[in-house]
Amino acid sequence: MSKGALKAENVSVTKRSASEKLSALNQQHPFTLNIGDQAVEIKSDFALLTVKPAQVADVLKTTPVKADCYISVAAGLSLESYEQILGSDQPIIRVMPNTPSAIGEGMTAIVANKACTPEQIQNAKELFSASGKVIVLSDENQMHAFTALAGSGPAFLFAVIEAWEQEAIDQGFTPEQARTIAYQTVVGSAKYAQQSTSTASELRVNVTSPGGTTAAGLAKFLAENGIGALLHTTIQAAIDRSIEMSGQKNESAEKSKTDAKPDSVKS
Repeated sequence: MSKGALKAENVSVTKRSASEKLSALNQQHPFTLNIGDQAVEIKSDFALLTVKPAQVADVLKTTPVKADCYISVAAGLSLESYEQILGSDQPIIRVMPNTPSAIGEGMTAIVANKACTPEQIQNAKELFSASGKVIVLSDENQMHAFTALAGSGPAFLFAVIEAWEQEAIDQGFTPEQARTIAYQTVVGSAKYAQQSTSTASELRVNVTSPGGTTAAGLAKFLAENGIGALLHTTIQAAIDRSIEMSGQKNESAEKSKTDAKPDSVKS
């Protein structure tokens, strides 16, 4: 709403109980609150599910919100797990945003089931574009790789920045100087690459003078067991774990579907 993607008067938030955080947000954006026992049935174009995977079945079976299309950010749950509850003819969209979405610099992937219309997919893309870049996946299995690359990716990059910062300290810079060097080198390089028409490979070559300091460092960085091999191992481990966790979460959701209590309302 702060980015203008949604108007507060068109938004209703359904939740089992109120909270100070929600009340404060409601003061800033006067959307409709639909709380607990006072919640009333609402018909909407879209319903955004922002609950933990284990709670999804309970929410879908008990929420008073009925939507033309359900959008979920619950990690790991397959489209099929939603269809088992709502039916295969119900439009459903899975979304995976990452941490930088909080500052409008996110990377988000969306994937829809066959019941979704092109318009619904486009509307979902536009909604999440308010928090950064969005790609639409045609194959749900790609979500595992996307989770590793973009979902977990910030943590991997934070680890690189952390090591960069520590190396600067080890080379005699103050912690404040080291932080500035590490952060600005990463941010500046990313922005430069993003605005350039050259590929990352071409940019690397342009910076590297034969026999210079960059070439000496890259000889180690790009060695046989260097950054490329390490990155592949890191991403593959995250993909494997995503697949493993997805199976566990879908089994849990299946169990929750049968255990859901009719008086529970979450959103």
